[in-house]
Amino acid sequence: MKEIKKESEILLNINKVSSGYKKVKKYIIPSDWDLIKLSEVAIKIGSGKTPKGGEKIYRNSGIPFIRSQNVLDNRLDLHNITYISEEVHNEMKSTKVIPNDVLLNITGGSIGRCCVVPSTFKEGNINQHVCIVRTKEVLSREFLVNILLSEIGQNQIMLNQAGGSREGLNFQQIRNFNIPLPSIKEQQKIANILSTWDKVIELKEKLIEQKKKQKKGLMHKLLTGQIRWNDSEKYTKEEIQERIQMIVSGKVPEGYKKSKIGIIPEVWDVRKAKYIFNNHTNKKHNGDLEILAATQGRGIIPRGQLDINIKYDEKSLTSYKKVEKGDFVISLRSFQGGIEYSLYEGIVSPAYTILKSHAEIIDDFYKYLFKKEDFIKRLNSVIYGIRDGKQIGYKDFGELYLQYPSVDEQLKISSIISLADKEIKLLNEELCAFKQQKKGLMQVLLTGKIRVNE
Repeated sequence: MKEIKKESEILLNINKVSSGYKKVKKYIIPSDWDLIKLSEVAIKIGSGKTPKGGEKIYRNSGIPFIRSQNVLDNRLDLHNITYISEEVHNEMKSTKVIPNDVLLNITGGSIGRCCVVPSTFKEGNINQHVCIVRTKEVLSREFLVNILLSEIGQNQIMLNQAGGSREGLNFQQIRNFNIPLPSIKEQQKIANILSTWDKVIELKEKLIEQKKKQKKGLMHKLLTGQIRWNDSEKYTKEEIQERIQMIVSGKVPEGYKKSKIGIIPEVWDVRKAKYIFNNHTNKKHNGDLEILAATQGRGIIPRGQLDINIKYDEKSLTSYKKVEKGDFVISLRSFQGGIEYSLYEGIVSPAYTILKSHAEIIDDFYKYLFKKEDFIKRLNSVIYGIRDGKQIGYKDFGELYLQYPSVDEQLKISSIISLADKEIKLLNEELCAFKQQKKGLMQVLLTGKIRVNE
């Protein structure tokens, strides 16, 4: 859950009301601002519902049906939108969405995300996890969204959520939200300034997604040998592209061969996984090592880094398997996200399989290989069901064929992909910095600490 801050920490210091400011309830705002309840300027506050028949009535075209995953911070995402028929839409006429509505997620992990419906949007509908806030002209929709996304709004959302009986907001709580209200002219100026930062953030996010797609394509071509690490020194771009097209069409270019895993460079080897990795079970510990968790996004990490609190029976921990730095781990969800790599020493559930290389390898090469989509599909072909989910056993994993280039080429390939990773990491750090800067700007503009008309 997001950190809940005292309201007195959100606005100006309540112990000192500066000249030109006034104290209203727990808030200090500029003297010419008002503090209102959202209900005072709202025309409509309400959520939708799940249509009769649920997901069975969803369509690939028709009236857009907006769910919580479509409502992002400051942006309505229609890329993965689903649709309902005109008939169902008319049955739910009380929750029709129109341009310039404010949409707010009111339940679940995305609670508090909100956006303005674009003016180019025609009409749609919403489910029960999304709330429509339609306001009078005295309140700028863009200004309202920024208030709701700022510490002022998010703190009220989290306080109401924490005080409720379930993880969600009700309409009365939303109606009672406190909204600092400058003149409409100042609202628009503030919204325009923050909109500039939103555009910068959006462009950075799009660049990151573009780089991720490029990395994905690069990984596939390098890890399958469609392109070689030194191709640019030997061939033109046209010659490289011609070779890739041949391989994709099933033809074998010069210098390549057919193998158990497809067309690969002649100098590459293909080995069964058991000739590269051993099933390593080591329970020589006292249960005092750090407990590790397998995550699809972050690899093997200390469980303490997860936002969960699990109590363990110390006696049961002695049955856990020891993981060393550089080990690979097959977890209960490897069929979804591939095999994880560990940078940590610790212990994991005995249900996991620990892989330790016994052939000479570059760890990063197989770390990338085990995350490729086509490899994960091959893992899916050898899963079996167990009580708590699905698992890939070492015996079946060991029979899978894996590419085995020379160690030198493994190093070259992983180094190139690593450079792409570093670029994406730097871009993400820049994105975080922009978001933090915008957050600071919101804090001073939306509280009136800095006035845009001065």
